[in-house]
Amino acid sequence: MKTINFTYDSVSEFGDALRAIADAPPLTIFNASTSNRRSDTPHSLDEAIETARNGGAWAAGARQLQSVNVEVDSDQDYNRRAIVQDVTGFMPNVPALLANHPVAMYNQRQAPKVKRYIKIGVGVAMADAVPAKLLYNRGRAILAAVDDMVRQGYGVEIWAVTASKGRKVRASCNVKLKPADGQWSVDTAAFMLACSSVVRRLYMKLVESSEEIMDDIGGSYGTPETRDTGGHDIWFPALHTSEGYDTPERALATVLKQVSGYLNTENAA
Repeated sequence: MKTINFTYDSVSEFGDALRAIADAPPLTIFNASTSNRRSDTPHSLDEAIETARNGGAWAAGARQLQSVNVEVDSDQDYNRRAIVQDVTGFMPNVPALLANHPVAMYNQRQAPKVKRYIKIGVGVAMADAVPAKLLYNRGRAILAAVDDMVRQGYGVEIWAVTASKGRKVRASCNVKLKPADGQWSVDTAAFMLACSSVVRRLYMKLVESSEEIMDDIGGSYGTPETRDTGGHDIWFPALHTSEGYDTPERALATVLKQVSGYLNTENAA
């Protein structure tokens, strides 16, 4: 299957690209990016484009995201621990013990920290039945986990991903909302991780600009792609059910389980 990628290094760059094509003559008869009148889509196409051009400055969403109360346990530790021989420890070194050697125990010590970079991908599409609060719960939990990883010395990059596929073509839009050594913005995070306008206005306009994509996926705009096709270290697929994210606490547990699964595996290597 052929993949057509649209990749942007910032939300502003994403908005500028959409502004450049917004007034172009339509290539197909489908125009859901402008004709959609859903009450749960808070922006018109022009409003969504300008919000993106301004870096995702969406005050209402930012307030909603900040209202989600999650906190990572400060004892959470993803860093590698080395097994060393010591005078005290958690397990005896039997040959050394029998030989009356003073260093006859195995202990754990923090291995020297080497900054590592992690790429997180978040599928931002959602099923119609998924309420907006789940997107805020998940988004806030991801950001809390990212803050904790940064505190422990990791460089974390976050990408918002929307993808769909037809019979022969897969379309994928990838927008960086946090660089590896930069900070995340609550406005940008709320807009890109929890606002339906990103998919129903911006992504749809993007695919409407490609005759090749629209000829393949048609008026359905394709089937949402839930697999990670971007080589992310940690991947959170598009939401199709409420499972795992219906409360802030469950959202945090779901996110940390995935983050810990990846980091503990990597650190054990």
